[in-house]
Amino acid sequence: MITPLGNKVIIKPEVLGEVTTDGGLIIKEQRIGFHKATVIAVSPDLVDPRIKPGDNVLFEPGAGTEIEDGLVVNYGNIVGVISPDGE
Repeated sequence: MITPLGNKVIIKPEVLGEVTTDGGLIIKEQRIGFHKATVIAVSPDLVDPRIKPGDNVLFEPGAGTEIEDGLVVNYGNIVGVISPDGE
């Protein structure tokens, strides 16, 4: 597991797609709007993080760098936390 530094956060984006009858996955690319993800790790350097591992968040399209564990994004690219109760 990688520990992000500075203002970085590691997230696991939600895969949009359909499973075919033979078990294959057809991925749909989301071109507009924000993307959903689950937070994997938050930098210990952040002074006032408002997110924590396990939170579901929305982030800006095109943000971040892909790594094996998910996507490394700047804290500022996360636009909001999705509340667990859906409100």
